[in-house]
Amino acid sequence: CVEISGPYTVSQPLAALSIDNVNYTDVTFCAGNDNAMIEIIASGGTAGYYYSVNGGASFHTNNVFEDLAAGDYTVVVIDANDCVTTWAETITITEPDAINFMSMDLVHITGCFGDQTGEIHISADGGTGVLRYSIDGGANYFTNEGEFTGLAAGTYNLRIKDGNACIYNHPEAIEITQPDLLVVDAIEVTDVTECFDNTNGAINVTAMG
Repeated sequence: CVEISGPYTVSQPLAALSIDNVNYTDVTFCAGNDNAMIEIIASGGTAGYYYSVNGGASFHTNNVFEDLAAGDYTVVVIDANDCVTTWAETITITEPDAINFMSMDLVHITGCFGDQTGEIHISADGGTGVLRYSIDGGANYFTNEGEFTGLAAGTYNLRIKDGNACIYNHPEAIEITQPDLLVVDAIEVTDVTECFDNTNGAINVTAMG
């Protein structure tokens, strides 16, 4: 005997899981900032989505990822039934160009102690907009293409700032040197001897520096 019951309906999600769109913003202001964003728009499948921007290494229930650094991101979505879909394109988040310090030439003081003939010549590029240069640790900035002349001997601290107020801070202090101070160490006087108007006197000066 055969018993037939039914009919039975085999159902499935109304639509396949899909990623409809991925919106993102690039890093703003300074290179190295972590202020980019990725927003994932998904539909279909079975509600209860989990989102990933690192190729599925980790998932989150929030479809908006904030505080991201520049780099490449692979977007993956998984639904409540563990169905998986991957966005076809790698998301590349960019950042502004970093300030690029290239070189620095120093001209030390070679004349006399106390002269102000030292020079610092800085070569840099990158950043955003016009670069401004400081050799007093950022107290004053100048749009002088990195040319500083008429400097006294001493220690200088280089900083470079771009149009977004991003700053390159040189890791080492800059030292402009000068000759030692000329100092009279001793004076020895020998008086004229024997006769008036003789010319056998002497003055011996010992100096250093």
